Amino acid sequence: MPFVTTDAACVMSRYSYWSLLLDDHLDALTADPAAAIALVGEINRVMYEPLAVPVPTEHLWLTSLRDLRVMMEDRLGPEAMNTVRSENAHWLGGQLWKLAAWHRAEPPGVGEYLRLRWPKCGGAVLAAYTAPGAGYSLPAAHHLDPLAALLKAGELYERVVLVMLRLQQGLLADPRPSVARYAAELPQWLSAAIRFTATSARYLTEHKPDLAAVPEVTTTPTPVLWDPDDLTPPPYPDIAWWWHLLDRPSITDRWSTGTER
Repeated sequence: MPFVTTDAACVMSRYSYWSLLLDDHLDALTADPAAAIALVGEINRVMYEPLAVPVPTEHLWLTSLRDLRVMMEDRLGPEAMNTVRSENAHWLGGQLWKLAAWHRAEPPGVGEYLRLRWPKCGGAVLAAYTAPGAGYSLPAAHHLDPLAALLKAGELYERVVLVMLRLQQGLLADPRPSVARYAAELPQWLSAAIRFTATSARYLTEHKPDLAAVPEVTTTPTPVLWDPDDLTPPPYPDIAWWWHLLDRPSITDRWSTGTER
């Protein structure tokens, strides 16, 4: 993000690498859910309890997170740090939700997956910090072959991006400069996420040992699977409410009529 300081970006990068490692570690605890739940509880304790509360020096997950928390608190105000703590706890809840799904006989349906995916992906922690300073069976759920399922997922992705861009337009016209600037940066998150997942060793090692030959990422400014003028909500009530936000008066209209303060 162009307006994030180098110092703040370095701290968030360290947290991101820590969270990716923890994500893999929790996956390794699939057979021992009690250990995963206990670890999540300890992590939340480190984020919320006063810094004077001791942390076991031999517990590297907790001591490293304590260091990261100190770094973030040095760069964020109390209100912003509280948001980061809340979103970190939300992300950990998504991790346990995924763990519970793994222990079921049947995979979750698409609706539950969509509800689970946002907290599980951890993007809200990045958003909470930046502003101030996965193994599921889609083919089985829809009775689709893998290629048809991939196209269906790509279609939903394009529909989500289209509604996001429409909602972004309202924020770009916001009279508050910080909100408009934040909205202007949102599309950069999309390309950054795609390039990271397409070129990161974390996602390529298993299927592409030759990391010197990472795939080339090609993007297009227009959708290829969905009509950009079709803004009907998808058949998933879990996220359909995003489209209903398009019917609300814009932020600028609410300001001009005096209904927003």
